[in-house]
Amino acid sequence: MDVAMLTVAEHLAVEFPAEPETTVIGIVTECAEEHGDSDPAFIEQAARARLAARRERPEVGVAPGDDVLDVSLEDTELLSEVALLTDVIIAAGQSEVPLDQKQIDGILGLPT
Repeated sequence: MDVAMLTVAEHLAVEFPAEPETTVIGIVTECAEEHGDSDPAFIEQAARARLAARRERPEVGVAPGDDVLDVSLEDTELLSEVALLTDVIIAAGQSEVPLDQKQIDGILGLPT
């Protein structure tokens, strides 16, 4: 992070005191990466908009610094389906000829 971005982060940290400094720095860094060689004032506005949006919609039950988009997949049925599809894809990739329906049914554990 260069001096201009550090200055932007410092301004925003003062403007958004409820946000942890690491969050502010992370958002400024993301905006700088997304907007490349943009003017620091533009990046500051983009980061300010993201921080303001976070302030307007408080997340219930989320500790400061937690990433609300970091969620675990808890759908066991979906995981089973993905595993079956993966088995079919692997078998198809290893086969020199297209799989027929009986072979696919066998991979899926269906009665043939």
